Order: sequence, then structure tokens, then C-alpha cells
Amino acid sequence: MADFSSHDFILVTGASSGIGRAIALHLNALGARVLGVARRRDKLESLTAESTYPQNMKIAVFDVSNINEIEAFVAGAAKQHGRFSGFVHSAGIYEITPVHMFDYEQTLRIFNINYFAGAAFLSELIKRKNRAENFSAVFIASIGVAKGCASSASCVSYCASKAALVRSAECMAEDLKKKKIRINCISPGNTRTEMMSGEEGSGFLAVQKEKTMTGDFGDAKDIARTAAFLLSSEASWITGINMIVDGGETL
Repeated sequence: MADFSSHDFILVTGASSGIGRAIALHLNALGARVLGVARRRDKLESLTAESTYPQNMKIAVFDVSNINEIEAFVAGAAKQHGRFSGFVHSAGIYEITPVHMFDYEQTLRIFNINYFAGAAFLSELIKRKNRAENFSAVFIASIGVAKGCASSASCVSYCASKAALVRSAECMAEDLKKKKIRINCISPGNTRTEMMSGEEGSGFLAVQKEKTMTGDFGDAKDIARTAAFLLSSEASWITGINMIVDGGETL
């Protein structure tokens, strides 16, 4: 089991809902200090209320799509709370973007949140003034990156942004190996979150559920446990991978 202490300080984007929220709560329950970052203050305040150790759950209202403000945000957070030992980029948006409806502004918005923000945060977090020893990072990607994933055919821009995360993480891991910084991705399959609520009985999702080897969808806690493992010392020999957590859907 992954083990953390209050000396471990991990920044989690997208912490107000879904997978990001589950990761923030799980890391806090394991003993880590967490800085949950999202746009909605009310959701972040309820995150603190639900935490196992509220005193170790810090929150910050910030729009990660404001790429040019990330440098100052990270520097200020490190100065206020201490240097970071980990990072999870879970902030993301999903929009239908078939190629015949390609829109540059929409695609740029998707990339800003799903990819550029993650890369910009990492670039600042690995600076020595902001980083503690044994730093590691996890990017939340998607099985939409997987070859032949037909369910993603109409989500061209979304899948491209997640593919950018996966391939960049491989390069980042190589680039940062001399600094002993580990970078990994998780590609979740269909996972129960607020976004799926009320839609699970739909025809499309029923078909997707049958494609899994488990015959069911995953829970956000499944992804949270995986992220905690990859961030922990138990995964000290794992870097540059994309861990697919999808109940066997893409096999």
C-alpha cells in the first residue's frame, strides 16, 4: 500500500470533481498534504470538508487554462505552503469534435486545459525552488489514445490532446532522469464520475460496459489508487509508462 506523510506535498489539478477529486481525497487519506486546484470555490471547500485530514488539504481557485499565469501561481504556492514532492494533472475537458467539424478555437481550448496546462505546471514545479526531493508526476490521459478505440472516433481534438500527454511524458521521463524525477501517465477507461451520472443506462454506455473483461465500469477511486501508487516510493523503478486502467476494454 502506498504510504505518504505530511512531508509529501502534492498538487492536484481538476480537484473539484471526478477523478481529480478522488485522487486528492485518497492522497490526503494516505497522509499526504494536498493542494487541490480548480475553478469552483464551492466544490473545493466541500473537498476540504470531506477530507480525512482537513488540516492537510489546501485549496486554490485557479483556471489552469490561463497558461501565462501558471509560473506565478506555482511560485506563490510553493512560497506559501512549501516545496512540492508530486503533481497530478487531472484537469481536462471532453468535447465531441469530429474531423468534419474541426474548429481551431475549440481545439486550442481543449489543448490548453488537457495538455498545455499540464506541461506548464510541470515546467514550473521541477524548478529547484519549487521542488522537493524524489519528485514524481502523473498525467491523467485516456484510453482514447489506444489504437483502434472506435468509441473515440468523433473526439479528434480530445484524443489528440491526451495522446500529446502520453508521448510527451515519455520524453519528459527521459529528459528528467538525471534529476531522478519520474513521469508517468494513467489512461482510464470509462469511469463512474459526475459526468457519467444518469447516462450509464444509455445504449452506447451499455455496449461499452460489455466490452470490458470485468463486465462493469471502473470507479474514480480505482484511478486514485493507481495514481497514489505511481506517486509513491513503491513505484520508484517505474517511469515513462502509460498505465491503462480500463477493465480490459482495449485488449
